[in-house]
Amino acid sequence: MRLTLTCAAPQWSVDVTSQATVFIRAVAAAQIIERGQLITQAMLGYQEVPVTRQSTGLFNKVDEVVGLSAKRRTRSQQVLTRDMLVAPWLVRRGERVTVLANHGDIHASTQGEAQQDGRLGMVIRVKNTASGKIIEAKVIGSGKVSSTFEPPGK
Repeated sequence: MRLTLTCAAPQWSVDVTSQATVFIRAVAAAQIIERGQLITQAMLGYQEVPVTRQSTGLFNKVDEVVGLSAKRRTRSQQVLTRDMLVAPWLVRRGERVTVLANHGDIHASTQGEAQQDGRLGMVIRVKNTASGKIIEAKVIGSGKVSSTFEPPGK
């Protein structure tokens, strides 16, 4: 930004150039976070960072980060970005899961065995332990899947 500063008495003027820097508060690691470690509130803090084109993907609230896990080892005081974190695995391959099915007021559940690892919202293959049939089910929680979901495109 170019400005002209002037004074009436004694009369003078000078042209100056300035550059403003805006800072935002971003979530940062308060300690070392190991790869795959589930992040808790105690592991987090805030750090002032300048706004740049690379500022997209930063977290502004600790609540947005709690419950995620690190894709790689993160050093203390490092500002966290969305590409550094991932939702944790809620279902692991070979694990027993509860398969829930809902249709209107009818609710049913059975046991199954996960054929794939899954994160919240992922559709995975699950073997119904009673029938032996393989179905697709959506991960809805830790050890829980739903066989009633909207397929893509509907």
